[in-house]
Amino acid sequence: MSICRVNKTFSTGNCPTTSTRLFRCITKTIPEVLEMGKVSKEQIIGIGVDFTSCTVLPVDADGQPLCFHEQYKDRPHAYVKLWKHHAAQYEADRFNEVAYKRNEKFMDRYGGRMSSEWLFQAMQILDEDEAIYQDMTDLLRLETGLFKCLSVRKTQFVSGWI
Repeated sequence: MSICRVNKTFSTGNCPTTSTRLFRCITKTIPEVLEMGKVSKEQIIGIGVDFTSCTVLPVDADGQPLCFHEQYKDRPHAYVKLWKHHAAQYEADRFNEVAYKRNEKFMDRYGGRMSSEWLFQAMQILDEDEAIYQDMTDLLRLETGLFKCLSVRKTQFVSGWI
């Protein structure tokens, strides 16, 4: 059986080795486990995966992670963006400043401040690598991206929103 270790040392919050290792690990390990257990894929009714909803992955129109495209392999923003890296804080700060100046009432629902862990990662991609932003069709939650890679047919994903 494959042994999957995910590199947990990150400097920029973008995870080049983790992104590809994670996808390869899951797409290789799950079939191996099924084979070892003599379980057919038709017997599988679900797979549970847990990530924070703010761990996101830029994908193309086919749902393929941009980091799997040769032209993006050296581009950090093509990879998984961890919820905890906070590199997009400057984007959240700009948003918070404008919302505060405009006295936006919705901010009260968020404790008066938006976090860089949310969709500000998309704004960071736009600011720091516009080509990646233009080429990504979606910024998926990581678990949705994994399921798209594992699914052969259209599948309903039960999850929340980013």
